[in-house]
Amino acid sequence: MSTRPARTVTGIVLALWLPLAAAVAAEPPAGLLQQADRIKTADHARFVELLHRLDADPTALTPSQQDLLHYLHGWEAGYQGNDEASLRILRQLSAPARDRLDGHRAG
Repeated sequence: MSTRPARTVTGIVLALWLPLAAAVAAEPPAGLLQQADRIKTADHARFVELLHRLDADPTALTPSQQDLLHYLHGWEAGYQGNDEASLRILRQLSAPARDRLDGHRAG
């Protein structure tokens, strides 16, 4: 039995998958933040995964994106039932940060 067909199929799959994986990995933070905000309850596991990805490089985020990420962490703490942590995180958002957040989420 030849392994050539299996190698060919593997090669084709990798050739198709790698560009897609690179595109997903290169998704800009703004898109990841918007997606996370949209799916908080609909796909909570994916939401948490997105938070971890965004946490990996906070320097790539603008101040308003950092505010939104901070808000999402506060939301997550509340969703997990940790109201004290949620309130502490959300209270750390300054008034200007809350204004930016309102504008970002409305846009």
